[in-house]
Amino acid sequence: GAAECNATAAGYYFVAANQSAAPCPAGYYSAMGVRTCSMCTAGSYSGTASASCTTCPAGKYQDEDGSGACKDLPGGYASSTTGLTAYTTATKCHNGKYANESGSTTCSIADQGYYVPSSSVGQSYQRPCPL
Repeated sequence: GAAECNATAAGYYFVAANQSAAPCPAGYYSAMGVRTCSMCTAGSYSGTASASCTTCPAGKYQDEDGSGACKDLPGGYASSTTGLTAYTTATKCHNGKYANESGSTTCSIADQGYYVPSSSVGQSYQRPCPL
């Protein structure tokens, strides 16, 4: 009967006003048969009409609930950990290592002919060695 008619597909919610299903917006999700959307928490994201949230991959983070995407870690930071909720929890490149690209998963050792000051923390570039 009526209960089966009102079941909603995963990623959709039930709109009582017109007795229909509508897609959950980005940053929200719903499981099969659930009539409401739930918000994704920090460290995860979802696209429109999602059945679940996806954990942010390594090199990215999300510090807000209800997001449709993850943010790249800024230069000078790196992490191979998934689901970060703040870029400050990532590794600040130090001890002669750097991360020159946003979204880095590891800190790099300077290339031959370059160096990174060992005293620097959160280093995003390498410097040419003096001649």
